[in-house]
Amino acid sequence: MLKKVLRTLRALTLQSVPKCEVLQFGGTELSGLKALTEDFVVANMPLISERLNVRVLTKCFFTSGPSRWAYYNEYINLAGASVLVVWHDTNIEAFQIRKFIKVPVYCVQNGLRHDVGPVRGAGFLSNIKTNSRTEQLGVSKYFVFGSSERQLLSELSDTEFVPHGSFRANVYGAVKSEPASSMTIKRVGYIASLPARSSVVQGRIFRNTDSCLRLRDHIFSYHDFFAFDAVVVRAVLNACGAMGKEFGIIAKKPPSESTDREFFQDSLGEQVHVLEHSKGDGYSLADQFDCLVTIDSTLGYEMMALGKPVAFISNRLRFLGLKERDLTFGFPLSIDESGPFWSSATAVVDIEMFLHKWFSRIESPNYEHDPNPFGLMNLDPNNSLLRMAIQESLAKAT
Repeated sequence: MLKKVLRTLRALTLQSVPKCEVLQFGGTELSGLKALTEDFVVANMPLISERLNVRVLTKCFFTSGPSRWAYYNEYINLAGASVLVVWHDTNIEAFQIRKFIKVPVYCVQNGLRHDVGPVRGAGFLSNIKTNSRTEQLGVSKYFVFGSSERQLLSELSDTEFVPHGSFRANVYGAVKSEPASSMTIKRVGYIASLPARSSVVQGRIFRNTDSCLRLRDHIFSYHDFFAFDAVVVRAVLNACGAMGKEFGIIAKKPPSESTDREFFQDSLGEQVHVLEHSKGDGYSLADQFDCLVTIDSTLGYEMMALGKPVAFISNRLRFLGLKERDLTFGFPLSIDESGPFWSSATAVVDIEMFLHKWFSRIESPNYEHDPNPFGLMNLDPNNSLLRMAIQESLAKAT
């Protein structure tokens, strides 16, 4: 009880609500939406589970009454915001809040969406389906990666889906140089998606049998869920060695938080070249390689849209003996299990064979890169569609 009281007291703030045009829903500071500050006055509104503003609470008690939706509505009014933008689009509140406020809600997709989720809780898709049975869910505009999200999130009624790609990739795409029209593959990078050390029970992945994630009724340990990464990296190492190509692993976290170096060294029994980076630097790091390989990393789809050849060995769940389609290439679209740059292989030898063919294909003088196959990841440099929508909302509010 005392711990709960102390947590509540620590979450309280007496600060004034900042005036702004655009309000970020969730987070104690601006996240990826910082790029919008070039054109708009942007501030953030923390969730009530993150921070409670005493001034807003007091006003709620004397006007609309104490409820989470009244609190958010009062916060928006005090901020004078004309648009609410959601960055953490897996938060179910993002799809509930619209009916309680007067300003439009714009949601920005910032990761691949599927039903793999935390052990204690439902996956994103299951959460949407369950809540949509008892209430209407939706946002004014949902700025999504591509054309498949409308099918994936059909429960979101009265929502305009705007395929615009990845917000961060769009920022990077506005400043990056054009990719080479033809190339010889010298450097191959593997995009890993291992979690931060601080979020892992015991702080390591290899042989860690603690529960990590779940997909509906299936619960995975840390070791089992990421074991396929070691299989794919072994295959890429072998293929690169046979064809005289350099190889490196692009970690997801900075050195202090990365679990990659230890995991791959323990799994493969040898040292591998691991490049760690600060948040947001993954694009420039991945761009140092001539081509990339991944299982199911969002960065893989983003780099493909940015013009980089990417191979997807996306069958993590089949490797674990499951027939679920989540995390497969192009999910939820009905795409062949294997194709020119994606494979459903789960054995090292089969992945090697695929990679040999793929390397030869992208080194061919006839190779032409398709940055948006199946409409999976659009590219909108500098997020012009989102900026335009915000400008239109601000104009209507004046």
